[in-house]
Amino acid sequence: MRLKWLVVLTVVGVQLAAAALVVGATWQSVSDGVSANARESMHRLGRAARDRFQRFISPAEAASGLLRRLISDGVLGLSDVERLERFMIEPLRLNPSFDSIYYGLSDGDFLYVARDRDGGGFLVKEIRHVDGERRVTFRRRDDDKRIVETWLDPEDRYDPRLRPWFSAATETDAPAWTTPYVFFTSRRPGVSTATAVVDAEGDRWGAVAVDIELSAFEGLLSELSTSSEVAFVVDRFGAIVAAPDRPERWPGVFGADPLTGRTVVSGQRFRDLVEEAGRLGRRFGEIDGGGGDYWVDLQRFETVSPPWLMVVAVRPDSLFGWVNALRDRIVVAVLAIAVAAVMLTLIAWRYGVERPVDHVTMRLRRIADGGLDPRPKLRGPSEFRELDAAALEAGSRIQERERSNRTLVDTLREYEQAVQQAPVGIAILEPDGRVAFANTTYRRVVGPEDPLGKPPCVFAPAGDGGEGMAGRLEALHAGRTVREDITVPRADDGTGAVLQCMLSPLSAEQGRDGRAVLVVEDVSGRKRVESHLIDARNAAERSDRAKTAFLAQMSHELRTPLNAIIGFSDVMRSEIFGPIGSRRYAEYVGHIETSARHLKDLIDRVLDVSRIEQGALQVSMQDTDPVAPIREAVEMVRPSADEAGVALELGVDRERLPERIFADPSAIRQIVVNLTSNSVKFSRRGSPVATTVAGGPDGGIEIVVADSGAGIAAEDLPHVFEPFWQGGSAWNAGRAGVGLGLSIVRMLVDLHGGSVEIDSAPGSGTRVRVRLPAGQPSAGA
Repeated sequence: MRLKWLVVLTVVGVQLAAAALVVGATWQSVSDGVSANARESMHRLGRAARDRFQRFISPAEAASGLLRRLISDGVLGLSDVERLERFMIEPLRLNPSFDSIYYGLSDGDFLYVARDRDGGGFLVKEIRHVDGERRVTFRRRDDDKRIVETWLDPEDRYDPRLRPWFSAATETDAPAWTTPYVFFTSRRPGVSTATAVVDAEGDRWGAVAVDIELSAFEGLLSELSTSSEVAFVVDRFGAIVAAPDRPERWPGVFGADPLTGRTVVSGQRFRDLVEEAGRLGRRFGEIDGGGGDYWVDLQRFETVSPPWLMVVAVRPDSLFGWVNALRDRIVVAVLAIAVAAVMLTLIAWRYGVERPVDHVTMRLRRIADGGLDPRPKLRGPSEFRELDAAALEAGSRIQERERSNRTLVDTLREYEQAVQQAPVGIAILEPDGRVAFANTTYRRVVGPEDPLGKPPCVFAPAGDGGEGMAGRLEALHAGRTVREDITVPRADDGTGAVLQCMLSPLSAEQGRDGRAVLVVEDVSGRKRVESHLIDARNAAERSDRAKTAFLAQMSHELRTPLNAIIGFSDVMRSEIFGPIGSRRYAEYVGHIETSARHLKDLIDRVLDVSRIEQGALQVSMQDTDPVAPIREAVEMVRPSADEAGVALELGVDRERLPERIFADPSAIRQIVVNLTSNSVKFSRRGSPVATTVAGGPDGGIEIVVADSGAGIAAEDLPHVFEPFWQGGSAWNAGRAGVGLGLSIVRMLVDLHGGSVEIDSAPGSGTRVRVRLPAGQPSAGA
């Protein structure tokens, strides 16, 4: 990193660190203040919402309480149904949010007055039990309480004692509110406030209740809610008692109970807050809903039993919007100040530091290149002027010393080059026999290890205790030159090398008394080359003689007459010049031609082996289908297998078999033909010969040819791939061939870079496994 950027980064880093501390402290202070104010505002909002909701439901509690007192005091009762009915209509007229008013007794008597929202006016239902008879009467009254219609319904089976409002009233002496349920008559959801009552005579008890539909609460709670905050009422179990319309506007707040299907608060954290607020009276917390985070304030209704909670949920981003905007403006201002500071720092650095440094640097570079800088002296800060003057003085002195040393350096370089390039190894020894200098040839001849600081390994091999070197040092001190030939093992292959060594003392005129020079020359190369040439010549002569004799004999004595036999046999079998008489003669001619072609095939195999060994036979590598040549080879051998009564089987394992490989299809075909032919030849009639091909390691293929034939003895297995080897007489009895099939297989597999393995035992058959790599196209393919 350049110093300029280090300074710039330091300045910017200090500014940003200071700005970060200021912004962080400001942000923390503002955030804490906003959080405290937001919590207090939410508490006030929740309290106001709770009080307003309480005022909304108080008329229902007051109406049920008044009706309870009048019935208990005997002012009203079922004995005067007309008067009771008219009194129950009055709260409905005064409070549009009321849906209906009930009065039910434990013996099943019941009076119900509801608002007729469809036809206008009021609907009255009366259930009375007289002399054991249940009578259900319906009356419809207009807005002036006049009866306009009356009818009986003997099929009505409504029982007030089974309704939630009756159960809620009988569980406590105080007024009670039910959880939301569906009203029996209107089939709409709502809640009821119910109070237990005992009639004036004290012999019958029951309950009075006022119904309010949940839709009556939606308008009030919608007025208290916005897009970023929502107010709603829940019971102690988290079930929604009242909520604004379209609660989906506040995702993550409301959910559904999977067991009952009721709308409840969303998430376990929210339910825990509801439980704690029900016990403590008030609770504040944060929930992570599926639609975003919310701050929630929960406050218990003090007069409602079982307890209800007013919940106010607010999105924090609506409270911190102006704070985030302030933070963004502060960050932009800090970044602008940092950019301005960077620009001012770069300008000051350019004119106060960088230009003077560039001037001195250029002068020093020209001095380093061997000349003086002709530019005038630097004008700038005093420190850089002094540095520039020192650079000029140093350049003058360096030039003077260079001129005086150049001649000496050139001479020494010539001497060193001559010694390093000498065709013999040269080493200089200290008086104690350790090597102080060794040229390139010495290092190459003696060995790869660094010889400096050690006795010459040619005189002091490992394990001699230094005795060999001690005797030679005595001769040097006596002024004699030591000459001898030493045979040492080579470091790379361990073979012996003959070294001519001459050890002479250096002249004492140069003040180096006791030092010596060692000259080493490797003379074993000539002998080794001569020996290799003789061996190579003898081997070539033997190979040439054997090949010449073999090919001459095969060509002269077999191939030429066989071609003639095959030709004449074909002419006779075709009866070109007329019939040959008896059909037995034709059969004999066919046998002659078959035998001749078999002999010619054997000769061709011998010639193939000869060409492979000479490197004349090459495989033609190409992109090929691995199965096609194998299938063709099996079909080529099938006629001879059918004649021998052997069943040929071909199996293809496609699971890991590659679709294409880079190989010679003709060579693959020849490999499979040779292997299957051998298996057919040595298999008993009726036995199978199975050829399978599957994917091999590294993306190649694996060919297996297995039979249940005669098998091969363990001592013969190492020789099966040798040319012309045919095994023992018992193993090969009655089977034609010259023993070249497996040797050709081995050679073709080697040309592909593959491997071949054979597993066999007498009487158990033979299994040959050939692995060919996937191969890859060469650069010229």
